[in-house]
Amino acid sequence: MYGSVVVVSQVLKGTMSASSVSAAMRAGVGAAGARAVVFSGSDGGDGLLEAVSPLVVDETLHQVTGALGKKVEVRIAWIKGGAAVVESRLACGQAAPHDHDAQRASTFGVGEMINEAVVAGASEILVGLGGSSTVDGGWGMASAGGYKFYDSKDEVMVPGRDRMCDVTRVESGAAWPGVPVTALCDVNVPFGGETGSVIFAGQKGVPNSDYPNLLTAINRFMYLAGGSADLEGMGAAGGLGFGLATFASARLVSGSNWILDHLGFAEAIAAADAVLVVEGRFDATSTKGKLAGTVIEMARKKGIPVGVLAPGWDGTLGGVDGVHVFSGGGHWSSKDLEVRTRDAVRALFT
Repeated sequence: MYGSVVVVSQVLKGTMSASSVSAAMRAGVGAAGARAVVFSGSDGGDGLLEAVSPLVVDETLHQVTGALGKKVEVRIAWIKGGAAVVESRLACGQAAPHDHDAQRASTFGVGEMINEAVVAGASEILVGLGGSSTVDGGWGMASAGGYKFYDSKDEVMVPGRDRMCDVTRVESGAAWPGVPVTALCDVNVPFGGETGSVIFAGQKGVPNSDYPNLLTAINRFMYLAGGSADLEGMGAAGGLGFGLATFASARLVSGSNWILDHLGFAEAIAAADAVLVVEGRFDATSTKGKLAGTVIEMARKKGIPVGVLAPGWDGTLGGVDGVHVFSGGGHWSSKDLEVRTRDAVRALFT
């Protein structure tokens, strides 16, 4: 009989929900003869509402504008103390048609979600960032909050139709004064620069040839918006972190740290013998604030061996003491994950 294993599950995009992942990993730990303590985690993107479910006291449904202009139904979760939890990707993270212009995908619906939370009397708004299909710097979101953006003809721009690169003037709006906003960032990259949000643009349909123009547009938009310094986390969700900080005076925090702290993860690993975390693809971006990277960092500080279960892996952290990556196959079923979890537990304890 092995000891206690803390398991951190999350959504495997396009494959399994967080609850399915949790069930498979729990079964795998049990099959290895160890005791599982399971956390359903998130870094602010996919699975945020599922991750915070232990804290939720109510949920409400709303109709808002999706990334490409179609109406979508979204959930807002309410936790103790009256804070509203908004998962931004529900509004701006839908898979887009292959022929769409990625730079026209808008965060307007995120602003509408915040509006709904304010009207409902939220004491605080927690906005999860991650899994977006947008690169608009949050100007769509800010438009829903009362800001106006003008083009070279001094005409008001329309989110979802126009592009951030065409903004020439910004007119201040209300943007939810008096309601504290916290952005739960899935990555710690800045908005601008070659190591900022542009590194994720390809995932959203921006061709490599457009990167120089996008970088120019980002720098120009930052200047026009008059935002604060380009801090870590501002590049989350295609610059939505920047938009929230600039237009809604949001506080930017690590989404994975916030979630793990509020679920009692630190206390759990203090009594654990090993830690396991799953991620669909473990690569260099995983250590830039994402859930797996945060779990690894916390486990290593405690001196606890940590294993990463990942169908895809680029070699990141390979050979690092105390970190073990179990990978291969590219696509796992629930049964694959269960078997690989079992084998990983045995490897960690031998």
